[in-house]
Amino acid sequence: MRDTLYARARKAHQSGLEAIGAGHYPEAVDLLRGAVSLRPKCGRYRVNLAVALERAGMSVEAGDGRRKLLEESVDESLEAIRLRPKCVDAITNMSLVLESLGRNEEALSHLERAVELAPRSVIAAWCYAGALLKAKRWPEAAHWYGGILKRDPGSDEASGNMVSALSSAGRNAEALSVLYEALERNPGNAITWTNAGCIFRALGRNEAALECLDRAAAIDPVLANASWSRSLVLLSMGRLTEGWAGYEYGLKTGDRQPKRELSHPRWDGSGLAGKTVLVRAEQGIGDHITFAGMVPDLERMGARPIVECDHRLVTLFQRSFPSSEVIPQTDPPQPRALEPGIDYEIQAASLMQWLRPNIESFPRHGGYLVADPERAAVWKERIKGLGPGPKIGISWRSLKVSGVRSTDGTSLNQWGPILTIPGIHWVNLQCGWMETELQEVGDLFDAGIHVWQGLDLKDGQDELAALISGLDLVVSMLTVTAQMAGALGVPAWVMPHMSSRGLWGLGTDHCPWQPSIRFFPCGVMEPWEAPIERLAVELRLRYVL
Repeated sequence: MRDTLYARARKAHQSGLEAIGAGHYPEAVDLLRGAVSLRPKCGRYRVNLAVALERAGMSVEAGDGRRKLLEESVDESLEAIRLRPKCVDAITNMSLVLESLGRNEEALSHLERAVELAPRSVIAAWCYAGALLKAKRWPEAAHWYGGILKRDPGSDEASGNMVSALSSAGRNAEALSVLYEALERNPGNAITWTNAGCIFRALGRNEAALECLDRAAAIDPVLANASWSRSLVLLSMGRLTEGWAGYEYGLKTGDRQPKRELSHPRWDGSGLAGKTVLVRAEQGIGDHITFAGMVPDLERMGARPIVECDHRLVTLFQRSFPSSEVIPQTDPPQPRALEPGIDYEIQAASLMQWLRPNIESFPRHGGYLVADPERAAVWKERIKGLGPGPKIGISWRSLKVSGVRSTDGTSLNQWGPILTIPGIHWVNLQCGWMETELQEVGDLFDAGIHVWQGLDLKDGQDELAALISGLDLVVSMLTVTAQMAGALGVPAWVMPHMSSRGLWGLGTDHCPWQPSIRFFPCGVMEPWEAPIERLAVELRLRYVL
């Protein structure tokens, strides 16, 4: 009888595998469940049932049904691992499902176990490297992709992922070396040429970047990533007409988020007198602030703008643009954004090709955002209470620390030349947990940085605007704080890395978007101490000598 039971189980298992191969996943699940019920202690059967459940889950629409199947797949994998603790296939399969469920830390923990059990397993190495990349553990991801390349030197995918990790870690010279090797192996790969163009751009070598991206376009004319990257290079070089046209490819690549279908006719640059135009928010909150500088242009053209923005900016924007209607960005969009009667719709950054076709079209404004006058008066008195001397706000690190922006961050203890200037009252504008840094700097430099208790620097944007409006100066990295200061017309001395200054400078040595911003750039091969020292010298000249 036992032989008969085993035979039935084997038959059900084999049929289940065939159903997986044929793409009949629900049938495969039923068959493999039958096999497991006949032999519940067979780890191999449970591994394949987990695979069938994962395939069945991913074949249905996202929602509760998918999640239920994926979670059942995880449960079956866990049972398989209990039965066969060294089954690397079960561990790697389960980790991929955990990632699909958004349980990335769990996936990474299990994959660490997988590579310990099977250090020579290529599949485990690939899965672990991918998990490290998702976790933004760039140096480790680069190390593991390097190991994969030693085993498979011809893998363009491994090269590309290693380049991504190295670039995100700010190790662009190493990334370029990997790309040279990849291009020697396969000079006809458009994606590799695109990656090379991106790295050259990060290194500030725009002409070389453009050459690589042109090669990519010649190989694959419809490769959106190449056209998008090319637009960024052109904008960095000040070639705005070409650059803004190519910038539209960011909607295809997903770099300009959120990606949504338009509900109304797209504005094409035609007359707007008496027309209602919906300006869609995109990218991050700092971009919302910067692109809002074009709302007054629309109002002067006679349009009735509906401006979508981050919910934290609604009050500030409505005060600043009283002739416009301001709505929060939500998913799904606000009902107002879908109502009939809207003549045109356009993503905020797409306005640039019509309203900012050249450097001369950028207005020399004194600020376009208006802080709450009552709250500004309150903050002015609080700031005055700090005592005599200039009051300067500081922000030393961007919260966006990947890709070309991975270089836009310092530690506060590098700011010694600035913080030790006598007679200046420093005001913290850095959001995030930084109490330890503030304490260390206070002990190291005997420098006091005032922290306003109860002020939410991340979500309280209207209150932040009121505070900044009362400061004499803001000193910052490329951050939302700097963009807010520039939009308010408050002087801001900003230290961008040369690799990330392109869209801020647009081929100039200043900030066309916000004239109150002055750049103190960090060269590609310079340490941050260099621009910090230059800025400190200027501070002493202005406020001490």
